[in-house]
Amino acid sequence: MIKFNGENILVTGASDGIGKAICLLLNSLGANVIGIARSEDKLKLLKEEMNHKDKFTYISRDLSVDIDGLPSLVSKIVKEYGKLNGFVYAAGIVKLLPIKALDIESIDSLYNVNFKSLLMTTKGFVDKRNSLENSSIVFISSISSILGIKGMISYSTSKGAINSLVRTLAVEVANRNIRVNSVLPAHVETKMTQQCKDIYSTEYLNELETMYPLGLGEPEDVANLVTFLLSNSSKWITGQNIVIDGGRTLL
Repeated sequence: MIKFNGENILVTGASDGIGKAICLLLNSLGANVIGIARSEDKLKLLKEEMNHKDKFTYISRDLSVDIDGLPSLVSKIVKEYGKLNGFVYAAGIVKLLPIKALDIESIDSLYNVNFKSLLMTTKGFVDKRNSLENSSIVFISSISSILGIKGMISYSTSKGAINSLVRTLAVEVANRNIRVNSVLPAHVETKMTQQCKDIYSTEYLNELETMYPLGLGEPEDVANLVTFLLSNSSKWITGQNIVIDGGRTLL
Protein backbone atom coordinates (compact mmCIF):
# COMPACT_ATOMS: atom_id res chain seq x y z
CA MET A 1 0.00 0.00 0.00
CA ILE A 2 1.39 3.38 -1.02
CA LYS A 3 1.40 5.90 1.80
CA PHE A 4 2.47 9.52 2.11
CA ASN A 5 3.60 11.24 5.26
CA GLY A 6 2.67 14.87 4.77
CA GLU A 7 4.66 15.41 1.57
CA ASN A 8 3.76 18.61 -0.27
CA ILE A 9 2.47 17.90 -3.78
CA LEU A 10 1.35 20.57 -6.24
CA VAL A 11 -1.40 19.59 -8.70
CA THR A 12 -2.68 21.75 -11.56
CA GLY A 13 -6.04 21.13 -13.20
CA ALA A 14 -7.19 20.11 -9.75
CA SER A 15 -10.91 20.77 -9.93
CA ASP A 16 -12.07 18.34 -12.65
CA GLY A 17 -11.50 14.95 -14.20
CA ILE A 18 -8.09 13.33 -13.82
CA GLY A 19 -6.64 16.19 -11.76
CA LYS A 20 -9.50 15.98 -9.28
CA ALA A 21 -9.11 12.21 -8.94
CA ILE A 22 -5.37 12.65 -8.30
CA CYS A 23 -6.00 15.23 -5.57
CA LEU A 24 -8.57 13.05 -3.82
CA LEU A 25 -6.36 9.96 -3.89
CA LEU A 26 -3.23 11.77 -2.71
CA ASN A 27 -5.17 13.38 0.11
CA SER A 28 -6.60 10.04 1.22
CA LEU A 29 -3.08 8.59 1.33
CA GLY A 30 -1.72 11.33 3.60
CA ALA A 31 -0.15 13.88 1.25
CA ASN A 32 -0.51 17.62 1.65
CA VAL A 33 -2.04 18.69 -1.66
CA ILE A 34 -1.94 22.20 -3.11
CA GLY A 35 -4.42 22.37 -5.99
CA ILE A 36 -4.51 24.95 -8.76
CA ALA A 37 -7.51 25.45 -11.06
CA ARG A 38 -9.48 28.31 -12.60
CA SER A 39 -12.75 27.84 -10.73
CA GLU A 40 -12.64 28.75 -7.05
CA ASP A 41 -16.18 27.40 -6.62
CA LYS A 42 -15.12 23.97 -7.88
CA LEU A 43 -12.05 24.01 -5.65
CA LYS A 44 -14.21 24.78 -2.63
CA LEU A 45 -16.47 21.85 -3.49
CA LEU A 46 -13.43 19.62 -3.94
CA LYS A 47 -12.19 20.48 -0.47
CA GLU A 48 -15.51 19.32 0.95
CA GLU A 49 -14.89 15.90 -0.61
CA MET A 50 -11.47 15.50 0.98
CA ASN A 51 -10.86 12.86 3.65
CA HIS A 52 -8.38 15.20 5.34
CA LYS A 53 -9.57 18.75 4.72
CA ASP A 54 -6.65 20.20 6.66
CA LYS A 55 -4.28 18.64 4.12
CA PHE A 56 -5.78 20.36 1.08
CA THR A 57 -5.28 23.97 0.09
CA TYR A 58 -5.99 25.62 -3.23
CA ILE A 59 -5.26 28.57 -5.47
CA SER A 60 -7.63 29.88 -8.13
CA ARG A 61 -5.55 30.75 -11.17
CA ASP A 62 -5.92 30.75 -14.94
CA LEU A 63 -2.65 29.22 -16.11
CA SER A 64 -2.96 30.82 -19.55
CA VAL A 65 -2.61 34.30 -18.02
CA ASP A 66 0.82 35.70 -17.09
CA ILE A 67 2.68 32.55 -18.02
CA ASP A 68 6.02 34.23 -17.32
CA GLY A 69 4.88 34.70 -13.71
CA LEU A 70 4.31 31.00 -13.00
CA PRO A 71 7.79 30.32 -11.54
CA SER A 72 7.13 33.15 -9.07
CA LEU A 73 3.77 31.60 -8.22
CA VAL A 74 5.52 28.34 -7.31
CA SER A 75 7.98 30.25 -5.15
CA LYS A 76 5.11 31.99 -3.39
CA ILE A 77 3.44 28.64 -2.69
CA VAL A 78 6.68 27.28 -1.24
CA LYS A 79 7.11 30.27 1.06
CA GLU A 80 3.65 29.61 2.48
CA TYR A 81 3.58 25.81 2.62
CA GLY A 82 7.18 24.64 2.46
CA LYS A 83 9.30 22.93 -0.18
CA LEU A 84 7.58 20.61 -2.63
CA ASN A 85 8.06 16.84 -2.92
CA GLY A 86 5.98 16.36 -6.06
CA PHE A 87 4.35 18.13 -8.98
CA VAL A 88 1.56 16.97 -11.29
CA TYR A 89 0.54 18.97 -14.35
CA ALA A 90 -2.97 17.79 -15.18
CA ALA A 91 -4.34 21.05 -16.59
CA GLY A 92 -5.22 20.95 -20.27
CA ILE A 93 -7.68 21.87 -22.98
CA VAL A 94 -8.67 20.06 -26.18
CA LYS A 95 -9.82 21.46 -29.51
CA LEU A 96 -10.93 19.38 -32.46
CA LEU A 97 -9.79 21.24 -35.54
CA PRO A 98 -8.60 19.88 -38.91
CA ILE A 99 -5.56 21.60 -40.38
CA LYS A 100 -7.67 23.65 -42.79
CA ALA A 101 -9.39 25.30 -39.81
CA LEU A 102 -6.25 26.09 -37.82
CA ASP A 103 -5.11 29.63 -37.12
CA ILE A 104 -2.45 31.12 -34.88
CA GLU A 105 -4.94 32.20 -32.23
CA SER A 106 -6.39 28.72 -31.79
CA ILE A 107 -2.93 27.13 -31.75
CA ASP A 108 -1.60 29.60 -29.18
CA SER A 109 -4.61 29.27 -26.86
CA LEU A 110 -4.12 25.51 -26.70
CA TYR A 111 -0.32 25.52 -26.46
CA ASN A 112 -0.40 28.20 -23.76
CA VAL A 113 -2.21 25.85 -21.38
CA ASN A 114 -1.03 22.44 -22.56
CA PHE A 115 2.67 23.16 -22.89
CA LYS A 116 3.94 26.68 -22.22
CA SER A 117 2.33 26.91 -18.77
CA LEU A 118 3.47 23.38 -18.01
CA LEU A 119 7.04 24.30 -18.88
CA MET A 120 7.10 27.50 -16.83
CA THR A 121 5.46 25.89 -13.78
CA THR A 122 8.03 23.11 -14.04
CA LYS A 123 10.78 25.73 -14.16
CA GLY A 124 9.53 27.00 -10.83
CA PHE A 125 9.36 23.51 -9.35
CA VAL A 126 12.90 22.42 -10.26
CA ASP A 127 14.38 25.57 -8.69
CA LYS A 128 16.50 24.29 -5.77
CA ARG A 129 14.76 26.76 -3.49
CA ASN A 130 11.36 25.26 -4.24
CA SER A 131 11.73 21.46 -4.38
CA LEU A 132 13.45 18.75 -2.41
CA GLU A 133 15.84 16.16 -3.76
CA ASN A 134 14.30 12.76 -4.53
CA SER A 135 11.11 14.47 -5.67
CA SER A 136 8.90 13.55 -8.62
CA ILE A 137 7.27 15.29 -11.58
CA VAL A 138 4.38 13.71 -13.48
CA PHE A 139 2.83 15.21 -16.61
CA ILE A 140 -0.51 14.15 -18.08
CA SER A 141 0.06 13.56 -21.79
CA SER A 142 -2.23 11.55 -24.12
CA ILE A 143 -2.16 8.59 -26.50
CA SER A 144 -3.17 11.08 -29.18
CA SER A 145 0.52 12.02 -29.16
CA ILE A 146 1.39 8.60 -30.57
CA LEU A 147 -1.73 7.77 -32.60
CA GLY A 148 -3.10 9.46 -35.69
CA ILE A 149 -6.50 10.94 -34.81
CA LYS A 150 -8.34 13.24 -37.21
CA GLY A 151 -8.80 16.84 -36.10
CA MET A 152 -6.33 16.57 -33.22
CA ILE A 153 -3.27 18.23 -34.76
CA SER A 154 -2.86 21.03 -32.21
CA TYR A 155 -3.78 18.87 -29.23
CA SER A 156 -1.64 15.87 -30.20
CA THR A 157 1.43 17.96 -30.99
CA SER A 158 1.15 19.82 -27.69
CA LYS A 159 1.14 16.44 -25.93
CA GLY A 160 4.00 15.22 -28.12
CA ALA A 161 6.03 18.18 -26.90
CA ILE A 162 5.48 16.94 -23.35
CA ASN A 163 6.81 13.50 -24.29
CA SER A 164 10.01 15.06 -25.63
CA LEU A 165 10.37 17.29 -22.58
CA VAL A 166 10.17 14.28 -20.26
CA ARG A 167 13.31 12.68 -21.70
CA THR A 168 15.38 15.87 -21.81
CA LEU A 169 14.35 17.17 -18.41
CA ALA A 170 14.84 13.78 -16.73
CA VAL A 171 18.53 13.92 -17.65
CA GLU A 172 18.86 17.57 -16.66
CA VAL A 173 17.53 17.15 -13.11
CA ALA A 174 18.86 13.66 -12.37
CA ASN A 175 21.74 15.16 -10.39
CA ARG A 176 19.17 16.05 -7.73
CA ASN A 177 17.42 12.67 -8.01
CA ILE A 178 14.28 14.37 -9.35
CA ARG A 179 12.28 11.93 -11.44
CA VAL A 180 10.33 13.08 -14.51
CA ASN A 181 7.68 10.93 -16.17
CA SER A 182 4.43 11.32 -18.07
CA VAL A 183 1.35 9.16 -18.42
CA LEU A 184 -0.48 8.83 -21.73
CA PRO A 185 -4.15 8.05 -21.06
CA ALA A 186 -6.55 6.97 -23.75
CA HIS A 187 -10.26 7.85 -23.58
CA VAL A 188 -11.20 8.58 -19.98
CA GLU A 189 -14.73 9.66 -19.12
CA THR A 190 -14.35 13.30 -18.01
CA LYS A 191 -16.12 16.58 -18.72
CA MET A 192 -13.44 17.41 -21.30
CA THR A 193 -13.96 14.18 -23.25
CA GLN A 194 -17.72 14.68 -22.97
CA GLN A 195 -17.29 17.93 -24.88
CA CYS A 196 -15.56 16.00 -27.66
CA LYS A 197 -18.48 13.56 -27.85
CA ASP A 198 -20.70 16.41 -28.96
CA ILE A 199 -18.55 16.69 -32.09
CA TYR A 200 -17.99 13.04 -32.98
CA SER A 201 -20.42 11.17 -35.20
CA THR A 202 -22.95 8.73 -33.75
CA GLU A 203 -21.21 5.90 -35.60
CA TYR A 204 -17.89 6.71 -33.95
CA LEU A 205 -19.42 6.90 -30.49
CA ASN A 206 -21.12 3.53 -31.01
CA GLU A 207 -17.80 1.98 -31.99
CA LEU A 208 -15.78 3.67 -29.25
CA GLU A 209 -16.09 0.97 -26.59
CA THR A 210 -15.15 -1.76 -29.08
CA MET A 211 -11.76 -0.07 -29.48
CA TYR A 212 -10.83 -0.85 -25.85
CA PRO A 213 -10.21 -4.50 -24.87
CA LEU A 214 -10.51 -3.58 -21.16
CA GLY A 215 -13.27 -1.01 -21.66
CA LEU A 216 -13.17 2.76 -21.28
CA GLY A 217 -11.12 4.32 -18.53
CA GLU A 218 -12.05 6.30 -15.45
CA PRO A 219 -10.09 9.17 -13.84
CA GLU A 220 -9.24 6.95 -10.87
CA ASP A 221 -7.40 4.53 -13.17
CA VAL A 222 -4.98 7.28 -14.15
CA ALA A 223 -4.76 8.62 -10.59
CA ASN A 224 -3.53 5.24 -9.35
CA LEU A 225 -0.60 5.28 -11.79
CA VAL A 226 0.24 8.93 -11.10
CA THR A 227 0.27 8.29 -7.35
CA PHE A 228 2.67 5.39 -7.84
CA LEU A 229 5.00 7.61 -9.88
CA LEU A 230 4.94 10.25 -7.13
CA SER A 231 5.78 7.72 -4.44
CA ASN A 232 9.14 6.26 -3.46
CA SER A 233 7.97 2.96 -4.97
CA SER A 234 8.98 4.41 -8.36
CA LYS A 235 12.39 5.71 -7.25
CA TRP A 236 14.18 4.03 -10.19
CA ILE A 237 11.79 5.17 -12.91
CA THR A 238 12.47 8.36 -14.87
CA GLY A 239 12.27 9.68 -18.42
CA GLN A 240 9.32 7.44 -19.28
CA ASN A 241 6.13 8.13 -21.22
CA ILE A 242 3.82 5.44 -19.89
CA VAL A 243 0.74 4.42 -21.87
CA ILE A 244 -2.42 3.68 -19.87
CA ASP A 245 -5.14 2.83 -22.36
CA GLY A 246 -7.06 -0.36 -21.58
CA GLY A 247 -5.37 -1.99 -24.56
CA ARG A 248 -6.40 0.66 -27.10
CA THR A 249 -3.00 0.85 -28.81
CA LEU A 250 -2.88 -2.94 -29.23
CA LEU A 251 -5.58 -2.89 -31.91
